[in-house]
Amino acid sequence: ALVKLSELSQRYSECLVLEDIIIPKDPVQCGSFGEVFKGDMAGCAIAVKVLKVYQKSNIDKILKSFSHEAVIWRQLSHPNVLPFYGVFADCPKLCLVSPWMQNGNLSDFLAEIAPEIDCVPLALDVAKGLEYLHSQNVLHADLKCGNVLVSDARRACLADFGLSVVQDTNSVRITGTSTIGAGGTLAWTAPELLFDDTKRPDEACDVYSFSMVCYEASSNRTMHSICKSGPQVVIATSQGLRPERPVDPRSHRRGLTDDIWDIIAVCWNQQPEARLTVGQAVQRLSTLPNRPPDNRPVDDDPPNSRVMYRQAHRPFSILKMIPERESTGTPCVPGSMSQMFGLANMWDSEG
Repeated sequence: ALVKLSELSQRYSECLVLEDIIIPKDPVQCGSFGEVFKGDMAGCAIAVKVLKVYQKSNIDKILKSFSHEAVIWRQLSHPNVLPFYGVFADCPKLCLVSPWMQNGNLSDFLAEIAPEIDCVPLALDVAKGLEYLHSQNVLHADLKCGNVLVSDARRACLADFGLSVVQDTNSVRITGTSTIGAGGTLAWTAPELLFDDTKRPDEACDVYSFSMVCYEASSNRTMHSICKSGPQVVIATSQGLRPERPVDPRSHRRGLTDDIWDIIAVCWNQQPEARLTVGQAVQRLSTLPNRPPDNRPVDDDPPNSRVMYRQAHRPFSILKMIPERESTGTPCVPGSMSQMFGLANMWDSEG
């Protein structure tokens, strides 16, 4: 109910708002979705995603989707899902704050930091994170190596999951760097989504994308490796064509065994009902024969800070509506944080 309320009202609880954040002048990443800055919060490195709004006519849609994402993301808690710290309010733009991942995304990590690493534990991380999202009735809807971050302990965390989509050609996907219509995401898109505009993403679509993540991680290739353009990717995928199994030594060192290839092949089946569920994928990845033990350290918990909202002590499920603040006479700036306040921290004493 709170998620729907936040979406309709374009507001979220003030308990999500963070202060005492330092943002440098220059971003570390730019894209059509906006800019990412490496900021500082109470001495801890953070990622601040500043979202772009291209046209004033899109502001209401963007605010609705932004509020929706902020509330849902903050309720998620899993070792393989990127934590959400909150919203930065000391800025007229839309800013989402999360931990800074020094190892970057999975694609860059494998290309630049650990090109010979065994990818099976990382694939299991992704599957467990996806299994958790599905258990919370949340779809990722934009899964690819570029949207999987790698922690200091070399564990994979899902990021930029598609909790909300702004359906407007002049807007951008609020939670990702691209839309389904962009060539960069077509290679991970399930075939049933490519020609049916009425088809909504579902769990089977996420599983298809997961298979492409496993293939990408183990081979350093995507569907673009066999197709030169986005339209060719669409045609090949719709006809059931898939990449051939790589036989180079690096793919084998990255863990691409017969068992892993079998999992990939089932998960990218042309028929959604023939694919594994993500729970089945977790089970198969967890019980592979002759696997070495996973000796990776456990990531430290996010730092305790006075500027961080303590989810365990203030569950969103029992928030209540209260009247909005009295007007101060200062007009709201479209797209600013002041336009989204209205829910406050009131907890049901009866629990």
